Amino acid sequence: MGATLGIQTIGGLLQVYLSVRILSIEGFGILAIIMAVTGLVHGLIAISGDDIVTSMANKAVAEGKSDQASSILRFTMVFSIALSLIAYTIIIGLGAYANEFLRIDEANVNALLLFGIVGILMSTKAESMAMLRLSDCVSLGAAVTTASSLTRISFLALAWFRDGDLIDVVWAYIIGAAVNGVGMLIITVITAHRAGITGLFRSLSIRIPSDALRFQFGDYGKKSIIVLVDNMDYIIISQFVGASGIGLYRVARQLVDMAKRPFLLIHSALLTEYSRNWFANELVRLRRTVFRFTLLSSLLGILGFGLLTLFRQPIINIVSGEDFSEASSLVLIMIPGIAMASVAVFTTLPTAMGRIFPSFLSTAAGLVAFVASIMWLTPRHGAAGGAWARTIYFLVATAAILPFVVSILRQTHPAADTDQPGPARDGLETKEGANGVRWPETT
Repeated sequence: MGATLGIQTIGGLLQVYLSVRILSIEGFGILAIIMAVTGLVHGLIAISGDDIVTSMANKAVAEGKSDQASSILRFTMVFSIALSLIAYTIIIGLGAYANEFLRIDEANVNALLLFGIVGILMSTKAESMAMLRLSDCVSLGAAVTTASSLTRISFLALAWFRDGDLIDVVWAYIIGAAVNGVGMLIITVITAHRAGITGLFRSLSIRIPSDALRFQFGDYGKKSIIVLVDNMDYIIISQFVGASGIGLYRVARQLVDMAKRPFLLIHSALLTEYSRNWFANELVRLRRTVFRFTLLSSLLGILGFGLLTLFRQPIINIVSGEDFSEASSLVLIMIPGIAMASVAVFTTLPTAMGRIFPSFLSTAAGLVAFVASIMWLTPRHGAAGGAWARTIYFLVATAAILPFVVSILRQTHPAADTDQPGPARDGLETKEGANGVRWPETT
């Protein structure tokens, strides 16, 4: 996890450094809009299935249903690819109205259409990473991430030396996505057996149990909201400020998003660990894990975001250049919300148990607050209004899920969760297996 964190952080900083020098402040603003539009469409249509792999496939393996787990994995992969193709078709349709509705002139429409390919190439990355965590093969994912980052940075550096333009930057992202998406898919197929999923190609069935299907629909709703919040701010702000204003906002968001990355990796790793503990009936261990990592993340958050608050101006000047120095005030506005969401590692607990409703409800509450605040603040304060709206979203969403987390941690036995049976709750004898999971004994 540490290797992946270092790669993503350093790679992200180098990509920003090279991109802003190739494109200038206005060109970087146009790239931000293109990334927001394609991210919004792909995110709303091609929702990833990483959470269903982590919780429901893990549950199936723990119950000795390897064929069902294989079917869940095939289901998520096939649907992610199919939905990404549908999303790209919509992006092609949006290209005809890019100038009228998206403030993208005709000269940059090709860049929009090309960048949409990134979503197709990366369509199965989230599911692949979920499987690698279950297989304890995250180091292989780090190797692919390294190759992808180096490829993208190499092409961006080449474009800089050749005085490239927006199209060159887009091609760098496409090639990097190809390395990442295809590489992750290959190592997932190779290592699936280490997570207890055998016979992946023994059948082509993608039938999944009803509880997994309900989970997927709920997860779709939750992630749709997250996608809206992650991309809608760019589109709304672009209606009130020019490309240079969007460029400043993009730099500020990228900086705080990179500061959040270490915590996202912790969230992802803990989602897997929470699920293992829950389905193995290790409730004491589960509570200890939540407490320890909440304390650790809080200390890291105070240190990391404290340093970002103090040194945000020189960091922006070094990474993006002095032309983007005004982004410093936007970073300061975004820090409280992003810090709260980062250190709250307990928020993934309901999802790890297969309960998607609490996560959906919390993100929905955050969305209501986000829409109300961004529509009120952006016309009056421009990019700063969007920054405040994003902070409000994180604060509300985190507060909304707290009662559910407290209720879960107060449980003394998972039998209270009658909708989510585990091996011990069904009266099955269990044995210690790989990755610390207690598997059902089979006869």
